[in-house]
Amino acid sequence: MSTASPVPTDPHHEERQAPCPPRRRGRPRSDEGGFDRAHLLEAALHAFAIHGYQGVSIRTLARELGVSHNLLNQRFGSKQDLWYAAVDHGFGSLTDELQRVMTGTGDWYAQLHAAITAFIRHSARNPDLLRLVDTEGATPSERLDHLVDRFIAPATSPLRGHLRTAPDGESLPLRSLHFLITRGGAALYSSPALARSLDEGDTTDPFAAEEIEQHAKFVADVIVEGIRARTSGGASTQSGISDD
Repeated sequence: MSTASPVPTDPHHEERQAPCPPRRRGRPRSDEGGFDRAHLLEAALHAFAIHGYQGVSIRTLARELGVSHNLLNQRFGSKQDLWYAAVDHGFGSLTDELQRVMTGTGDWYAQLHAAITAFIRHSARNPDLLRLVDTEGATPSERLDHLVDRFIAPATSPLRGHLRTAPDGESLPLRSLHFLITRGGAALYSSPALARSLDEGDTTDPFAAEEIEQHAKFVADVIVEGIRARTSGGASTQSGISDD
């Protein structure tokens, strides 16, 4: 069971962890008109992603957000219900975006390239999604089942079908490609401190829009061109090393 600490109130915590969604000015009211559901769910998702399910309490989260403990109980009923609401709020747009990209125009390679870049762009904007999957993916649970059934499986379904129709007729492994993209290409955004520690004098901000775009394109280029070389017969299907 996780022993992660509750949601921190240390003002310098964001330098050691990922930044929390910006707090709105003023104290939200607990009545219907002042209830900012979207901001609350984003903050809850961030807390669950950073500290794990066991490391978050409704009371501490309410205090951090400046809302009453009763408000969260009234709106969501329990911590488990809040987790489901936060996850559904955060992951819905990713599923929609990937399904849209994979049903677009272009040849086989262009569609795969578009899907990879779309996922990395989305991950840069929503790094807590990757962190949450990392946390929940370590052990079997009903929460992991929910993530897989509601979001991961629907999001990867078009990609799974795409990989079964590779140009040379080979069925490419979804699991391998999934982790190459999510734990390889997109992991930069869920580990900002590590990403910045690898700059080695590079003054560019890896989280600037133009750098995100370049990174997404580079990762997609490497993966797609590697698959192109493999499916065109230019690389060994056993070792991946050129036959030349």
